[in-house]
Amino acid sequence: MHLAADGSYDSRGYSALIGKVVLAEARTKLVLHTEVLHRSETGTTSDGLITSISTRMEVEGLRRLMRWVQAQGLQIGSVTTDRSRALGAALREMEPQIGAIPHYYDGWHLAKWLGNELRKVSKLDGCDEIGAWIEKLKTHLWNAIEYAADSNTDVRAIFNTCLMHVKDVHEWPLVNIFIILLATWFSASQTISGRPDGSLHSLQSRTTGGFAKGFLCCRE
Repeated sequence: MHLAADGSYDSRGYSALIGKVVLAEARTKLVLHTEVLHRSETGTTSDGLITSISTRMEVEGLRRLMRWVQAQGLQIGSVTTDRSRALGAALREMEPQIGAIPHYYDGWHLAKWLGNELRKVSKLDGCDEIGAWIEKLKTHLWNAIEYAADSNTDVRAIFNTCLMHVKDVHEWPLVNIFIILLATWFSASQTISGRPDGSLHSLQSRTTGGFAKGFLCCRE
């Protein structure tokens, strides 16, 4: 089963009192189970103040949902959530109980994150031309996700073709495509910024934890 989980709250952020985390089967959209939590169930800090409460409730709700799935004897093919590293960490912590489960980010949050990161990069010296591509790249990401879902293809391989499209290359042989894309990636690091020293590549190296990693992959 390919599952999707998401949380909602009676109010936003630090003031949330009640949280609800819903688990659904991604393909049929059938809601399988719901966990409702009070913020007091997620613990406090040493000074008695509850911090990041909405995230804490969502993480605890996900743990309970995974335990419920295990108790039902259901086999999990993957879990999709919003783009929260805390949820990925929770799934990894539970691996001794539930096994290693592929974790994916949902397309809406991923596209939103991509747009935000590209806007930040476009404000840097020599990178302003990226701004004109932001909405097109977000659309390209959506198309890649939809195509991958229908064809059981790696989203990265499809999305990375943008490195060819921005060079006005729209057809190429399938053989050695990853070698072509890799060469294009390093070429782009020098040419997009308009500098011979590869400034864009250096920028990506400094932001490996965010921009470079997430830009290429919808998997956590």
